[in-house]
Amino acid sequence: MDLAFYIYSYLQEQKPRVEVPDFGIFRLEKEHAVVDAESSKILPPSEHIYFEDNTTVFDSSLAHYIAEKTGENLFIIQSEIRDTVREWIRLLMLQKKLNLKYLGELSLKEIDIIREETKIPQSMEFFGLEEVNLSEISPASTIKEEPTQKQESTKAETQKQEKSNNGIWWVLLFIVLAVAGLVFLYYNYGKTDKSTDDSAKQDSIQSVQTEIPQAVSPSTADSITIDSLQLEY
Repeated sequence: MDLAFYIYSYLQEQKPRVEVPDFGIFRLEKEHAVVDAESSKILPPSEHIYFEDNTTVFDSSLAHYIAEKTGENLFIIQSEIRDTVREWIRLLMLQKKLNLKYLGELSLKEIDIIREETKIPQSMEFFGLEEVNLSEISPASTIKEEPTQKQESTKAETQKQEKSNNGIWWVLLFIVLAVAGLVFLYYNYGKTDKSTDDSAKQDSIQSVQTEIPQAVSPSTADSITIDSLQLEY
């Protein structure tokens, strides 16, 4: 079991204080970003983990937390915690020091377990910041104007492009309106003139038909001739 990882996760997700039975108490304290005037640096957000040697604690909150995370039986988790703690104490007795990932370094001095006071800066993924050296920042007066000029030229080109696009849209709009106007005139006035011409043509045809004299049939002409001859005799 990676007990150090679960202790650190508990400090981050549950409470900033956790008891490890038969071993001691870990506490987490976080600090905001600060300006270190002596070193002329801006220090990123950081955290301190403190350890208090206390073998009389027996709180089971950590065991319950690990059981929920892993889905294992609570009694098995408590047994694994005891085994891990015994191994930590054995290494401390043997090496006088114990380096725990996520928690830092513990050292054995006389009969007490002491945690070395070292500041643990968080990664950029957690806080999104890193240490900044103020001495490496150039004054504002030495900033080159070239980036500004490039930005201005880019902005001017963008504005020109926008104006050109607007002009094209106005031309297209004018063409559409002109075509619509022609269609409107054709359907409203073109058809009226055509119907007027058709009616005028129809009237002229009827008048011509009226003026044409009716042809005299041959039988009628013969009867008129015979009647005129009889009258002469």
